[in-house]
Amino acid sequence: MKFFSERHLARQIIFAPLAVVFAAEILAMLLLGQFSLPYRLAEAVLDAALLTLALFPALYFFVLVPVIGQFKRNALASQALRASEARFAAFAEASPNMIHLYDTDGRILYVNPVTEQLLGYASDEVVGQPARSFVHADDQKMASRQRLAIIAGQNPAPVKVRLLKKGGDFLHAEVSGFVVRNGSGGQAIGAILRDFSQRRLARLEREAQQAITEKLLTERTDHLEKLLNFSRQLTSTTEYAALLRQATRLSMGLLGLDFSTLMTLADDQSRLIIRDTIGFSKALIGTFSLVHGEGLASLVAENRAPAVVADFATEHRFAVPPMVLEHGITSAIGVPMMIAGRVFGVLAGHTLAPRSFAPWEIALYQNLANQAAVALDNATHLARVRESEQKFRTFFEDASDPIFIYALDGRLLEVNQAACERLGYTRAELLGLT
Repeated sequence: MKFFSERHLARQIIFAPLAVVFAAEILAMLLLGQFSLPYRLAEAVLDAALLTLALFPALYFFVLVPVIGQFKRNALASQALRASEARFAAFAEASPNMIHLYDTDGRILYVNPVTEQLLGYASDEVVGQPARSFVHADDQKMASRQRLAIIAGQNPAPVKVRLLKKGGDFLHAEVSGFVVRNGSGGQAIGAILRDFSQRRLARLEREAQQAITEKLLTERTDHLEKLLNFSRQLTSTTEYAALLRQATRLSMGLLGLDFSTLMTLADDQSRLIIRDTIGFSKALIGTFSLVHGEGLASLVAENRAPAVVADFATEHRFAVPPMVLEHGITSAIGVPMMIAGRVFGVLAGHTLAPRSFAPWEIALYQNLANQAAVALDNATHLARVRESEQKFRTFFEDASDPIFIYALDGRLLEVNQAACERLGYTRAELLGLT
């Protein structure tokens, strides 16, 4: 809009009264029949000029100055309004959120380009339409209450509504409203609509991930507790047979297996022999063995690495033992029992239902197998030491010649029965002499 300049306005205000007075003089002379054109015209012009000069100060201070001031204020207000509208347009066009303008009746006056991206409507499809027609029926009352509160000068909290998309789906949005005023004192309602669907999905995803993490932490904590319990139980006994049963039983419960079997390498390293099993026949213990190319255990021992079977029906890496299929077994896990870099045996578990084993489950199972291997190896060595001690004790006591055992410092540590009989002392008496 183009405004008059101050100079142009001043000229109009100064000469307008002069023209009015001059016209009044002419009209009066015509009515009174006193019209003598040359004389009266000059006299009228002079009278009008004198009257205008007399009234000019009043015209200047009471008419000209206020009018010019008002025009200046209007011009500044108009400029400020245009600048404000330009800033709003720039903000709305660049905003990543939907920006809408509504009149006080709730009709849409403006939507920014993001609206078309998220809802699918072009601007001319929504402008002039009632905003409620794009809001889910269950959310319309809530949106209306927010609009009325904004009009009343309140600052209501954002509301969450479902907006109808062009394809028929709904978009979850969080709506914040505010008053927008124009230069003439009228008002409209501005709204920022944030796509709550993405935030909602992100929140749900975070919550789901957190639940999974908490579940995994709980499961792993439980499994680690079982592993620690397994370690404690391994150290509670040195009996080889008891250790075998603990290893098979605890590993079975650790991963929720249906079958658990522990096999060790024969002395000649040619085959794996079942030392204990849960699920298969007890008659297999000490009698059933696997050689190269037979069963999962042989593959594990040969590769010195864990292996799993997803489905024995499609397994081609080794010959599947008939008893596996006879029992309806589907999946399995096997890990080598390692001691100082050598294979002591294989720990294997089988399941009836299809099962995939996570890396951490395989690592945990491997840890358990290695602990069991060390405990069993120690128990084997201890049993051999005990057997050797027993053989020596038998020889020592049954010898017909006296036998004396001394410490390096000369103390008598042990004597046999023959020594006691030869010297006539009891064992306690002989040991007490030193």
